[in-house]
Amino acid sequence: MSKLIETTKQIEASLPVERLEQEGYKRDRREYEFIVTYPPISAMKPMSQRDIFFGTTRERDVNFYVHIPFCTGECTYCGRFERFPRQNRQTTDEYLTYLEKERDIMDTLPELQRMRVSTLYIGGGTPTYLSTGQLGRLTKFLTASLDAKKVAEFTVEGSPETITKEKLEVLLQNGVNRFSMGVQSFHNDTLEMCGRRHNAERARKSARLVREVGFRKFNIDLMSGLPYQTLERFEEDLNAAFDCGVSCVTIYPMYIRPGCKMAEFDDLVFPNQKDSLLMQIMAKEFFKERGWKEDPIHFFAPQGTTSNKLNMGKWGKGEEVLGLGVSTYQFMNNTQYHNLFDMQEYRARVLGGELPIWVGKKLEKEEQMTRFMVLGMKNGFVDVATFFSKFNSHPESIYPHTIQRLKDLGLIIDTTDEHEIVDELRRIELTNLGSLFSEEVAIQFFTDATRRAIGNRGYAGYSIAELPKFNGEDKKMPNQTFTLTKP
Repeated sequence: MSKLIETTKQIEASLPVERLEQEGYKRDRREYEFIVTYPPISAMKPMSQRDIFFGTTRERDVNFYVHIPFCTGECTYCGRFERFPRQNRQTTDEYLTYLEKERDIMDTLPELQRMRVSTLYIGGGTPTYLSTGQLGRLTKFLTASLDAKKVAEFTVEGSPETITKEKLEVLLQNGVNRFSMGVQSFHNDTLEMCGRRHNAERARKSARLVREVGFRKFNIDLMSGLPYQTLERFEEDLNAAFDCGVSCVTIYPMYIRPGCKMAEFDDLVFPNQKDSLLMQIMAKEFFKERGWKEDPIHFFAPQGTTSNKLNMGKWGKGEEVLGLGVSTYQFMNNTQYHNLFDMQEYRARVLGGELPIWVGKKLEKEEQMTRFMVLGMKNGFVDVATFFSKFNSHPESIYPHTIQRLKDLGLIIDTTDEHEIVDELRRIELTNLGSLFSEEVAIQFFTDATRRAIGNRGYAGYSIAELPKFNGEDKKMPNQTFTLTKP
């Protein structure tokens, strides 16, 4: 047994895991809800651009996200690939045209004519599925139309089997300064079970290319709790990622979306619940020993650096997010909304000169405060002074019972006395224990109205197997189990 595993087991043994399980804080890979924004899509209703944009003008800072839905194949834990089966040069070229037209529509809206882009992020899907020429077309267009040369961070995601030196050089030449590569594991049998199209050697080779081309900000995504993963093998994954010369490592706990291929796997191929928890602790200890910090939750980077400015802005500060592309989620004018999931509907709406908005929700003050708390817990802490400046209220006056209960369980702490409401250093933050259950803690702040709207449909509100397909099938919101811990 390695020193890291031994230390990890000692830490886990000291945690009140049994008490938390009795209180409902139990993470099951088949019920775990990974929160990316608030309110959840299952609490939204049909909406159009006229419900969001009203012609007001002011300067505003936004984070900008562009979605590329295409991949070389289907990962067993995802299942979205089947919505976009006809992937070829023609369909991807057409999609880039739709993105450009959607951006042109934005320019007709007064609210978006004076925006300053803080961060720019091209995600997916697999953006590097695009050809070198297509990546050049996309990044040049974004750099020009968004004045992206001034953004603090410009990220592009990619997968090892789609990365070439030529693609990386084009990205770097066009202003991209951060590259994120989805590896998930450095063990070939686990990669095969996940349906990944690369092996460990290809991942290492692609990582060398990223460094050689000159990306100073380089992230690798790993996952914990994968098939065939043991504590020893997970430690090997951590070392392998670190040895790739990265500036950031992101580690997502495994969760199984209803309807994906992995949902059919026998539980015996996965690590048990205790080992899955141990892996989360291992990651924290591994990077702590190397002088790295976790900020936000699941993102590790050296002290004094930043891991992902997009997530730190939208989760930690409640900043606005604008997006291009099918199925993107956005937050503007205190409205959380999603673009259409169906490619044909998306195409028709954009070519018709209207933003392709599907569903959304205008947030009144109560939901605005809740969103700030929910995403703050995702970030790892809520800045009390910022909350007070936004809402003229103190979090403990709005959520007294929830906050006290979470304190009693050892999941959050208040860094200063409760009366110092304007202290710039004051934070309500997750403890080390709480950071292992960040989603479960965040859910505690959901409003009653949102809980009622969700019902038993889950955070996402749909089964992946029944998401709208490329051919324009009707959207469905089937029943799905959703486990909320005790209020």
